[in-house]
Amino acid sequence: MAEATAGSLRPVYLVAGEEGFLASGVVAALKAAVAQAGVPGLNEDQFQAGEADVDRVISAALTLPMMARRRFVLVRGLERWEPKAGGKNDNKPPSKSEQQKDPLEKLLDYVKSPAPSTVLVLFGASVDKRRKLYVQARTDGFLVACEPLSRQDLPRCLHVRRAAAHRQRLGVSFSGRASRRERRPLCAGGRV
Repeated sequence: MAEATAGSLRPVYLVAGEEGFLASGVVAALKAAVAQAGVPGLNEDQFQAGEADVDRVISAALTLPMMARRRFVLVRGLERWEPKAGGKNDNKPPSKSEQQKDPLEKLLDYVKSPAPSTVLVLFGASVDKRRKLYVQARTDGFLVACEPLSRQDLPRCLHVRRAAAHRQRLGVSFSGRASRRERRPLCAGGRV
């Protein structure tokens, strides 16, 4: 969210986790940041994994933007490209050609050398954390984990969101000590 607000976007983001509200907020912020300087909808492609081929997604990501600095490409349902368990050849290891067809491996190849004029957002609620793509995202810092909040984190999160919304309504921004103070939980020490 901070990168989207600052306009310093990475070429790839992996948004993973089951907290749909947080994930949709991240995707919306990235989309808005990309669309700021261009014609809305002109440089945007959205795909559903499983319905669209991974080669089509990569082709869209490699397409140059028109009358804008960047393109926005979103792939939802990334977990639908996970290999299916329980196939008819369970005892037989996959052949080399079957391994090359793995869509997440093809995305990993793209991630290693992404198009600088595209922001590719890969979204999956239950992506396997052992996959090379997930590990690469965590290592390179383009993973946005949207996991459900714990009961301990919820009051602080709600307070920060309310404070940010209030600042936005007033048109005020804080920095330094004031911004650190507002990060404290609303009900610190049991006081409301």
